[in-house]
Amino acid sequence: MTYTVYVRENSRYQDPQAEYRDSVHATLADAIARCQHIVDADLTREPRMSPAARLEMYRLYGADPHIISDPPQGSILFSAWDYAAQRVSADERTDPPAA
Repeated sequence: MTYTVYVRENSRYQDPQAEYRDSVHATLADAIARCQHIVDADLTREPRMSPAARLEMYRLYGADPHIISDPPQGSILFSAWDYAAQRVSADERTDPPAA
């Protein structure tokens, strides 16, 4: 079984031409790690923004990676939006309050 990571920009989610194949992996764990790396790169692009603002910007303009398995599996293998929300939630717990 192989796992292919595809990426579509959130700002162009309805445009099938905007999707591209990023990478192919032998394991689901490797494909998920690649997706997480893509999302993390977007979330850390503007480090001075609050975690909530970074999540909002990600949802508007960030890369939305997803995984397609071959042969196909029936469930969602990775949710970029869920992962981004978890990362931001963790950041909110560790960021000091604004003065």
